[in-house]
Amino acid sequence: MGNLFSSSTKSTSTSNSNSKSSSTSNSSSKSTPTSNSSSKSTPTSNSSSKSTPTSNSSSKSTPTSNSSSKSTPTSNSRSKSTPASNGSNDGLNDNSSDDNSSDDNSSDDSSSDDNSSDDNSSDDSSSDYSFISWYMKIKDKLKDEEIYNSLGKKKLNELIFSLGDETKFLDQHLKLFYDDDHLNKINRDLRRLDRLQGNNFIPSEEDGRDLVNGLLQRRREADKFNVYLFIEKLSDNRSDSSFLRFLANYVFKNKYGMFHVGLEIDGIVLEWGTGDAGPHLIYPRINTNKIYEKIAHIRINYDSNFSQEFNHSTNTFLQDWQHYMQNLFSTIINFMRMLLYFVLKIGVVPSNKLQIIAQKCVYWNRNYYYDPLNRNCQHFINEILETLNLKFNPKGEFKKFLDRIVQYADDRYLFQRREFLSRQDLDQFADQNWNMITNSWDKRLLLCYSDMMNNMYEYKYDEKWGPMNNKEKWIEREYELRTD
Repeated sequence: MGNLFSSSTKSTSTSNSNSKSSSTSNSSSKSTPTSNSSSKSTPTSNSSSKSTPTSNSSSKSTPTSNSSSKSTPTSNSRSKSTPASNGSNDGLNDNSSDDNSSDDNSSDDSSSDDNSSDDNSSDDSSSDYSFISWYMKIKDKLKDEEIYNSLGKKKLNELIFSLGDETKFLDQHLKLFYDDDHLNKINRDLRRLDRLQGNNFIPSEEDGRDLVNGLLQRRREADKFNVYLFIEKLSDNRSDSSFLRFLANYVFKNKYGMFHVGLEIDGIVLEWGTGDAGPHLIYPRINTNKIYEKIAHIRINYDSNFSQEFNHSTNTFLQDWQHYMQNLFSTIINFMRMLLYFVLKIGVVPSNKLQIIAQKCVYWNRNYYYDPLNRNCQHFINEILETLNLKFNPKGEFKKFLDRIVQYADDRYLFQRREFLSRQDLDQFADQNWNMITNSWDKRLLLCYSDMMNNMYEYKYDEKWGPMNNKEKWIEREYELRTD
């Protein structure tokens, strides 16, 4: 924070650390197989455990799901047990209690275990059937795709699991973490503030301004993950056909007309109907080509990740911070501690929302096939946005822009009867008119144009669209809409 924090210290983040833990599928305890298996088998895919998957299996290998622990994955197992054929519950404590168990009690307990085993066997059979069903369905969806033949058996098996299992889908495709550096900065600032306060340091007004600017900078950095809707033309020039656009808009009532749409979350592309895994599977990928292939790249979330209470309180403080000079350190420290907590909400897409995305994508992968009329890319995106509670109903100039694309495939940078033909045109207009624009959707359209021009400059190297005149100014404008 300004001159107050010119020294550098080594710090480590205490949040978002990856703990060494183990997890099993539908299991709440470490367990070993007990279910009627006499075969020696070894785990094949997506398992890092030293284990023997059994559950009514007579084959030498069985694909298992959700196993990352050093334990034996068993289905619907809740007891700590050791492998035993018709063994008694007393055998659980053979190594830690008296060895004088009566044969009669063992016989009675064996009878009880047999009944329990029958119940568990029924549950296992149902679970196994469900697993085999979606596993084979996803495998079948992949068979006609290039990726099917390009991967070895093990890698293909891992891909199938990652597309059909929620935990693996989340871990492998939606792992969005904050940089430890950002968390380290906040922790470092807190230590310095505590040290200065402990030394009874009295800040000047200039020091106070540095503290406030530092808090504002950290708050901006906390909004990391952005959600964008992208629109791109279909292959074979179908989007350029006025007849097909008419059918899509007025007969089939497609919200985005004769265009492909998808979501991008912090660079990760989510789409249905196309992709490396074919039209029937959602296979999230980081695809830089998508960035400049899009006809439109539209940010749809402008809400901060912070609660309304936090934003309101910090905004009030930032507008009138001079009145807090006597308790400035305590106030800033409290806000920074709140900030550290909110940072772990994973930006504008909280971690629980990422779990929801994984659940939705896996459900589609397991159960649906692409259909151009009844289950196309636009149906998927609408469902995802509804699930995330993200509303995208543009108004004003933004609505006109979207209507021009959907109805006429017109992606010109038009705004209030003028067209921006270069980056310089947009920057000059925004500098002169931004504060006079009252419709927030009109401002969002200018930000949308800015993002799209920047992508054209950075990824297509088209100097007509860059560089932007004042990057910090555009960042401030975007943040204004987030906290408005």
